[in-house]
Amino acid sequence: MKKVFILLACAALIASCSSTKKSAYPVVDERDVPEKFVKDFKRLRQGVEQVKWEQIDSLTYRASFDANGNKMRMQFTNAATESSWIIPLEYCENIKNYVAENYKGYKLDEVVLYEKDKKTKAYYATISKKNEMKQLEFDLYQAFQKEIPTEEMKK
Repeated sequence: MKKVFILLACAALIASCSSTKKSAYPVVDERDVPEKFVKDFKRLRQGVEQVKWEQIDSLTYRASFDANGNKMRMQFTNAATESSWIIPLEYCENIKNYVAENYKGYKLDEVVLYEKDKKTKAYYATISKKNEMKQLEFDLYQAFQKEIPTEEMKK
């Protein structure tokens, strides 16, 4: 079960390599999102007015929004709700240094702090080089943990 959640998180992160790149998932109107997910979102994020909903698959939806000046995403499935914060790269010095030293020629596209059920927290960095993309996991101190295998990054 834990692997399923990690896979979902990885898929979501890969789909959004950069806040400036177009998402691979279709944007959907809030009326097309299951009512349970919309109610959960409104309960958890009161006061958020502008939300972009995307459909990851037939059972998974993602809400992207700004909260208190922070770019955030929440992913909803019947089994779990996951939150992630897009971290400005200027706050990721250790991650930037690790990528520069160990992944020559790669560009750091995005760093996301991922939280599932207020228990699991980790930084996921998406890096790219030409048509190649990788995802790296770092702990809360921004110390490298592992490279996410390509087959786990895809849905």
